[in-house]
Amino acid sequence: ATLRERDALAREVRALASQARTSAVVLVAAPLMFALVVGVVDDQVGRFLVSPAGLVCVVVGLGLDAAGAVWMDRLTRDVA
Repeated sequence: ATLRERDALAREVRALASQARTSAVVLVAAPLMFALVVGVVDDQVGRFLVSPAGLVCVVVGLGLDAAGAVWMDRLTRDVA
């Protein structure tokens, strides 16, 4: 019974880690997709994103997005 419980717990931990990895992918991709769609739909936003201030925002946002992706990867890497 103890071995079955440990196996069930290990499977649950792997499932939860898989959900966390999937959520991380969505959280990383969502801002990029949103910026792309809004930049295409609204000319004013598109012009801002290629202005000097907009490029700073894009670079900072991409850096934070990358940092979040690395952080989530480290949190879930050893579980699988």
